[in-house]
Amino acid sequence: MADPKPLSVAPFTSPAPSAAASVPPAPVAETPPASPMRVLSEQDSYILTRIASQPPMDEVLTTVTPVDGERHRFSLPDELEGFAYDCSHGKSCKAHPWQYDEARGRWSYGKHGSFVFRWAWKNKLALDRNVSVRGWLIVNQVNRGYFPNLPRYLFSANGAVEVGDCLLLFMPVKRALAMRQEPGDRSRELIKSRMTRVKDGVLMTGSPDDPAVYMPKGAGTNETDETEATVPGLMEGRDF
Repeated sequence: MADPKPLSVAPFTSPAPSAAASVPPAPVAETPPASPMRVLSEQDSYILTRIASQPPMDEVLTTVTPVDGERHRFSLPDELEGFAYDCSHGKSCKAHPWQYDEARGRWSYGKHGSFVFRWAWKNKLALDRNVSVRGWLIVNQVNRGYFPNLPRYLFSANGAVEVGDCLLLFMPVKRALAMRQEPGDRSRELIKSRMTRVKDGVLMTGSPDDPAVYMPKGAGTNETDETEATVPGLMEGRDF
């Protein structure tokens, strides 16, 4: 048997380097270390926003702002005062010019806004009554289109305007004034419905026949006791 022929092995040659392989890799830009994320409470976020809204120090040192003694904690912010029907800043208010009424002998203001504002206790019971029953609306970032140019620091984390434990509510002035007049109208109607004529020109509430009602002698009639007629001075039932 013939010996097998040895296998021929081709010599190995490394491939020629390509043009892309000869280009050195582009340097990777170093990214600056990310600043640590801070989780702020609502109060800390409010403080930072107020700090950012402060005027520069050169303006603080050159501007003298007098302290207004008539403004208080629940006075409306300056950006909202012009929209208010009622003045909350006192006689120094720039949105509601005050003037002294000589005829009435008192101060009054004009330029009433289109909305009435009020503060409501920030709890479920108060909000359910004011919003669901009375029809007040909560000033928030959604309806801030009614009040343009409001700074961000006025809004808390829940999107409302808060002072202490209260939320700011608003209502169109026409509806608010009708709501203010409602208790007086109801009281007058109630008194009017209970009026009883006891004699000419004299009306009283309740029934004169009720044992709990005191009726002076001669009231309700034109009869006058002879003794009463001779008594000097003024007498109830006879003279008034």
